[in-house]
Amino acid sequence: MVSVIVPVYNCEKFLKKCIDSIINQSYTDLEIILVDDGSTDKSGIICDSYREKDCRIRVIHKENGGVSSARNFGLDLAAGDYIFFVDSDDYLNHTCIQKLVLAQKQNKADIIVGNAIDVRENGSTIANGGISEGKLLKKDDAIYHFLKADYFTAVCWGRLYCRSCIKFLRFDEHMRIAEDGKFFLNAIENSESIFIIPEKLYYYVIRDGSAVHSGFTQKYYDELKFCEELAKANHGSEKFREISEYKLYLYILRLLYMRDLPYEDFLYISEKLTGICKEMKKVLPIKERIKNFVYCTWWLRNIYFRVKYDN
Repeated sequence: MVSVIVPVYNCEKFLKKCIDSIINQSYTDLEIILVDDGSTDKSGIICDSYREKDCRIRVIHKENGGVSSARNFGLDLAAGDYIFFVDSDDYLNHTCIQKLVLAQKQNKADIIVGNAIDVRENGSTIANGGISEGKLLKKDDAIYHFLKADYFTAVCWGRLYCRSCIKFLRFDEHMRIAEDGKFFLNAIENSESIFIIPEKLYYYVIRDGSAVHSGFTQKYYDELKFCEELAKANHGSEKFREISEYKLYLYILRLLYMRDLPYEDFLYISEKLTGICKEMKKVLPIKERIKNFVYCTWWLRNIYFRVKYDN
């Protein structure tokens, strides 16, 4: 049995499509756990209506505690041999779970990773990279590619977890962003191997104003701290040290690239960039050095944005 955990909060516009895509899966041995995290719209009512239609559905209504709290609530209740997370504004290909379970049985991996198709709210899709054939990775290689972010993204959803490798794991409820990436990394660290399938069977809906697609907020410091912890951890080798430092470098650049970054935060984050560049000076190419010089110089950065967006 697969336990499908769906954290639900104020998503009445998308929720029916999400639940329909789960209950209509070609793989039917499912336990569907809908955790209503204190929704103030009709999301809770929608969950209850589906419970009346399908005996595989369990609905939990709780006080608002955030997405990590909701997922943890689902984990505490889950009884399946496998765990699968779906966000309530996303949806699945009809054969998604069946293909993931089949891949697990064939490859005996602890985690089966499926990548996603990005979908805008108007229904148009965004082409992403991917792999052309399945890949079986041992734990150390999986950690390396997690840091490199080439074969898969650092998210918890769209992955089939064997219960054994996440039995004692929970989401960090103090993190406001990147909590799913941390959970996924912890799961990899608890595994012996993961298998990546080439098919994209999960539809990730990009919502305007969502936590990861809005402007700068203090939440981004949670992910910055996570990246800094990864850079310090090293995972025991020079190869991991370099790639984790580069991951931190790219994330800091991403923050500096936000046009609405307040001046005080710019000063703090640009100082971080200067520090990591000193650590990486031997491996950074000239093009990257020029880029970080521009982003760390307030007036050059403003000119860049003016040229790029205002003209």
